[in-house]
Amino acid sequence: MPRFSKSSRSSGTAVVEIGVSHVAAARFGSGAKGLNLKAFAFRELPMGEDATGIATSAERAIALGEVVTQLGRLESATLVISGHLALTKTIKVPAAVAAQREKLIAFEVKQSIPFPLKEVFWSHQVGVEHQGELEVLVVAAKLDGVRELVEQAQAVGMTIDRVIPAGVALDGLPRLATEGELVVSIGARSTHLLFRTVTTRHLRTLSLAGQTVTRGIAQKLEQTLTEAEQLKRGVFSGAVDLPAETPAGEAVQNGADSFAARLQLEINRSLVARVRQAGGTAPDTLLLTGGGSLMPGLVEHLSGKWTGGTVSRLDPWVGVAVGADLEAAVDAVGPQRLADLVGAALSAAEGGINLAPPELGAARAAKRRRPRWAIAAVLLIGALSLPGIHYQRLTSARQAAAVDLSRRMAPVQALQDQNQRNIAELDHLQEEIRELGDRVKARDAWTGLLADLQNSLVAVGDVWLERLQVLPPVVQRAPSTGPVYDDDGVLQKLPAIPLRLRLSGRFLDRENPLSRVSQASYERVTVLLNKFVESPRILEVEGERFDASEPGLLRFDFTLVINPTTHL
Repeated sequence: MPRFSKSSRSSGTAVVEIGVSHVAAARFGSGAKGLNLKAFAFRELPMGEDATGIATSAERAIALGEVVTQLGRLESATLVISGHLALTKTIKVPAAVAAQREKLIAFEVKQSIPFPLKEVFWSHQVGVEHQGELEVLVVAAKLDGVRELVEQAQAVGMTIDRVIPAGVALDGLPRLATEGELVVSIGARSTHLLFRTVTTRHLRTLSLAGQTVTRGIAQKLEQTLTEAEQLKRGVFSGAVDLPAETPAGEAVQNGADSFAARLQLEINRSLVARVRQAGGTAPDTLLLTGGGSLMPGLVEHLSGKWTGGTVSRLDPWVGVAVGADLEAAVDAVGPQRLADLVGAALSAAEGGINLAPPELGAARAAKRRRPRWAIAAVLLIGALSLPGIHYQRLTSARQAAAVDLSRRMAPVQALQDQNQRNIAELDHLQEEIRELGDRVKARDAWTGLLADLQNSLVAVGDVWLERLQVLPPVVQRAPSTGPVYDDDGVLQKLPAIPLRLRLSGRFLDRENPLSRVSQASYERVTVLLNKFVESPRILEVEGERFDASEPGLLRFDFTLVINPTTHL
């Protein structure tokens, strides 16, 4: 396991990771050859038997207490939370001056996050400019979930300064490919797809993860989730040797094969959408990390479908020096399971995304100001003890001059305010004209859209479309007869409302008419969805569901998001 980096990016860094399946904490320091691991503690969390599969709050608190008992107090620590608690989205805003950029980002965030902003903590990181627009990574998480984890960490003696979700932390890991890479981190409840080039970043989070395989095994063998998880880990680690012809061996193998096929489908969809939206070419390298990356046969399956360069596992500890006394502990846990912990440590000095509650920063600022308050109080007492007649007259004269200046500026300010309102109304009218023009152009797009659907179905073959349903649009706000402004005075533009079509149908597996559908049918699903997203009239495919319960048939049901401005 390589352990050294040529540059140091952090000094005296503490990181705590509260995941779905474990709690980990570490102290890092900087040395001559880079970041050094100084202390490390790890505790497994039991798998919950409810629908979420998440350990209870009490079990998490016990694990945090044991970690602190082993390491001692952690000051100024970065807290990494599970990726399923956060919403990540990449938005684009016009490349404006810094003063206007924050307002534009805030406006777009309101349109992009499906929750009221008062219910979430959100943060953003500005990327590079491309054709007059900036890519901005936006991350949001519910207030209650973040505060609960921060308060639990503080209750056992940790001082939290920064909160980032898993997935975002991965960007701190060293970039290994010069022409772009796709890092796939497979965790317990979420999988993160991180596209990275020299200048761009894009993150997508999937609900497809390790617990997906566990649930499939539990359902097949009629076991509890805990029993299925133990069986899965035993087989994947090589500690349990099950012949493939046994019911348990077949259940584990089927779960792994199904997961690999579905992951390949999601990777293909994400690649097509990313290349189309951002331009350029697909990444050369696919790197797997996270605990799920150790799944037997996964690297080989993805290698057979990957059209780029290499597919391999990523060792996240490449940029860290680990002493012999701690190396055994890291290896016992599994280096890939700690990718987010290491990424957070390597990026600690760079700032960026931070979902920490605002009161944490206010408390630190108040603590730093206390010595200044004492000095100010002494100076104030000394000033009050001196004769103040001269200063009182000087203050009165300046107040009178200020009142006179305000009276003279009032008409100018009124004109300025009216000018700003006129500019805002003009922007609103221009936006409405553009929206109306786009809708006029979109009227004739149905013929081309249906032709694209027919061509895709014919190209795949042996597929029937049973239902095509137009879903009601999701309206962001009620129509207004005049310009609408947010609380910051920024003009709100009319949101484009994409059309959603729900498609249902079935695939016929001619080679297996009397048995369950084969892997080839799932590959045909991948081909069909790829052909759909290649159409310029289709923005993306979402809400996929598949049913292989009937012999020789694979039923499907998914939603096409249609570009409302595309025309022939």
